[in-house]
Amino acid sequence: MTLPRIQAPFVIWTLQRTGGTNFNHCLNHLSDCPRLQDEAFNPGREQGHLTEAWKRSKDTDALRRDIGAVCAQPHNFKHCVELVPWPVNEVLTEVTLSYGYSHIFLYRRNPLERILSREYARRTSTWGPRQAQAAAGKDISDAMETPLDADAAIRHETMANTRLNRVWTALEAAGAAPIPISFEELYANDEMVTRQSLERVFAGLGQVLSADQTTEIMDMVRTRGDQKTRDRYNQFKGVGQVKERLVELPSLLCST
Repeated sequence: MTLPRIQAPFVIWTLQRTGGTNFNHCLNHLSDCPRLQDEAFNPGREQGHLTEAWKRSKDTDALRRDIGAVCAQPHNFKHCVELVPWPVNEVLTEVTLSYGYSHIFLYRRNPLERILSREYARRTSTWGPRQAQAAAGKDISDAMETPLDADAAIRHETMANTRLNRVWTALEAAGAAPIPISFEELYANDEMVTRQSLERVFAGLGQVLSADQTTEIMDMVRTRGDQKTRDRYNQFKGVGQVKERLVELPSLLCST
């Protein structure tokens, strides 16, 4: 079957541990543009030297010029807004707008799952499927001994949501039409939810999917990639305190 090709470059704006690896791979597989390394502008990554240069110089004009040279080629990339200084996010927003990027927002409706996933990965150093597979069956009781820091978790999540909202607001103010999709939609028990969500994303990218095309894309997204670590989250101490404070978080604009 011939699947649609995505012609314009795209950026996936997201937060750490949102769970969209398969979705990201699927879009890049169908894209006519090459991809950058995930989180390419983080220090230590493919374009991280640009972020490090800004940290040293605070020269935003140079940052805009250098990021512009990267995005002009163009390349797709996935970007976590909480992992770099805000000016990097701001410049990426400006530059990708000027070069006609499509803007996809991948988020979680359930912030607790993201908080626990991030904390589990941080404590056990299992940030990807290979690391998770290698750690399967290992005793993690020492890593889970310290109770969750509810203050730190809510503070980080507030910062992350606020940044994602700032990017969304800037895009809308510039006349762009950002495309939202949640982790929960991608992996909904009701497959019709996933079908409709994927069709909405591709419509935003300028492609109308047939029923068969939607089925094939849905299979690409849903059939692999689970790190199978969620069942270990019940070993965390203090989950209740974090859960009680989720009401303090700013709502994500992309979820409304």
